[in-house]
Amino acid sequence: MKKRTLLSALAVTSVLALSACGGGGGNPLEGGGNNSGSSGSQVIVGSADFTESQLIASLYSQALQAAGVSVKEQFNIGSREVYIAALKDGSIDLVPEYTGAFLSYLDPKSTAATPQAVTGELSTKLPSGTAMLTPSPAEDKDVVAVVARATLLPPSDPDVELGFAILIGFVLLFTWLFAQPLFTGRLLAESDLFDQYLPLFLSPALVWSSFEFGGVPAFADPENSAFYPVRWFFAHVAHSWNGFVISAFVLGGCFTYGYLFFHTRSRAAAAFGSVGFVLSEAMLERVPHPNILHAIVWVPLLLLALDAIRVSRSWMLWMACASFAGAACVLAGHPQIALYAAYLSAAYAVCGLIAERARAAHRGAACPRCSCAPSCSPCRARRRGRARS
Repeated sequence: MKKRTLLSALAVTSVLALSACGGGGGNPLEGGGNNSGSSGSQVIVGSADFTESQLIASLYSQALQAAGVSVKEQFNIGSREVYIAALKDGSIDLVPEYTGAFLSYLDPKSTAATPQAVTGELSTKLPSGTAMLTPSPAEDKDVVAVVARATLLPPSDPDVELGFAILIGFVLLFTWLFAQPLFTGRLLAESDLFDQYLPLFLSPALVWSSFEFGGVPAFADPENSAFYPVRWFFAHVAHSWNGFVISAFVLGGCFTYGYLFFHTRSRAAAAFGSVGFVLSEAMLERVPHPNILHAIVWVPLLLLALDAIRVSRSWMLWMACASFAGAACVLAGHPQIALYAAYLSAAYAVCGLIAERARAAHRGAACPRCSCAPSCSPCRARRRGRARS
């Protein structure tokens, strides 16, 4: 009998068969007969060097083995030029392929665009001594899809419920963590508490301070935190020093959760990361200095807003959010931390823009299937609108 070398396309798309002159053997995809390949007792199944080809070659291999055929797998051979040569010299018997891309490889000037036209033209241009199996009725086509990528639409009811759940969770966590001073009436702080922070906290709201020189604006002494909204609320509405200190941990946890969830879309990752941040040394060791503590917690919200500005349709809202977070960081009362936050935010925004441009350039220049240059045969076929049947 005549030995046959077979080239088969994806099981979900077309099936091609190339037969080369040689010793005995039958079509291993058909029942009966002497189902042997170029190695005599085995059919050698090859594949190109990308995942899809390897996956479908594996499907062929398993189907043949289920039919009682002895199979040897030789995947990840290389580009089309390499595995076509391997078919011709008998090194492999079977390999996945696309009809449209293979026709483009054989005849770059072909204008066939429908599955029927591609199959008909390909059957007349196969290499000498090869044949083609009946194409599969399924097709592998390129489509245009709209993907929601962190567009940050207006929050739905579940989003609002989740936000309240995160807020309440952090309130309960730090109420438990600082329960001893909260429920014994002690003040949660040390160091300069009685010399500076507590007197400022308990003093009336000042716009002009007469304690220095001939008088200065309260804003001129940043550690007064006179215009910091969170301090003002706890000092003049809630009248709770401990609440003011604990609020930094609650705000920091919520902002960090939002930042991490924005990037990971994982509630578990965001929860673990945010708890790790608020329980870190950077936070817990700053309890004696609440102005440092409150300046730090606005940084995650500032970074989140900078990311959201690039991708959200409500970019103006996020611009306002970034401005508010930056202002709160300054008003919290520690210029050094605010300056560090400004440096970090500027570098973060620049790096984000560079990364976004690089991703856009990569999407425009690379083949989405094999990350090759757009001059490869499959890319040319896609740009001409050729169907791959």
